[in-house]
Amino acid sequence: MVVQGDAGMNFDLTEDQRKLQATVADFAQSEVAPVAEALDRDGVFPTELFKKAGELGITAIPFSEDLGGMGLGVLDMVIALEQLARADQSLAVSVMVSVASGLTLGRFGDAELARKYLPDIIAGRRFAASPAPSRMPARTPAHSRRGRASAATAGDSMARRLSSPMAGPTSVRF
Repeated sequence: MVVQGDAGMNFDLTEDQRKLQATVADFAQSEVAPVAEALDRDGVFPTELFKKAGELGITAIPFSEDLGGMGLGVLDMVIALEQLARADQSLAVSVMVSVASGLTLGRFGDAELARKYLPDIIAGRRFAASPAPSRMPARTPAHSRRGRASAATAGDSMARRLSSPMAGPTSVRF
């Protein structure tokens, strides 16, 4: 069914969205891009860059203002993630996962846990993630771990926590 009339959509960014895009692009190009290749090559999580993303308010974008967020929408979050991904896809995905896990905790989680963890997740002082165990058949050595991290290969406490198939949401404070 075709709708007649003046039902056109405006796909232009608002002035505030253009400012957000420019601010995140400047951060990504000046601070993230110069070290992205080395971080990736060395397998280092960019803790300081993640915290700076929080200080800029990127991790607070989709959270309501009453929780300490910016109260913006999904499009605003995508605009910021796109600019981060232009410089370092790993950092962009890490921010996306932490924010999505925080939103899930806020919407479906226990109120006490949300009060405890959300302020630091929103501010970018804490990284949040929820493991998703794989049920894929063991066809290769990578699949034989059934999607679980190995403490022997990762060498940190988060990997040891994730090695449990019943591990719950994980939050790491920086």
